[in-house]
Amino acid sequence: MSSQGPKEELLGLLPLSGQTRGKDIANAVQKFLEDNGIDINKIVSIATDGAI
Repeated sequence: MSSQGPKEELLGLLPLSGQTRGKDIANAVQKFLEDNGIDINKIVSIATDGAI
């Protein structure tokens, strides 16, 4: 958050192969955050465009 308010950013697109159940998507997002040193407790919301 900056002095101008919340900041919206696209973190990335994750290719998924095989099954794409809710837990598969959650695991991919969690791994992406960990691999990029992003603290999940600082994430305010995640949009999936109806994927979950």
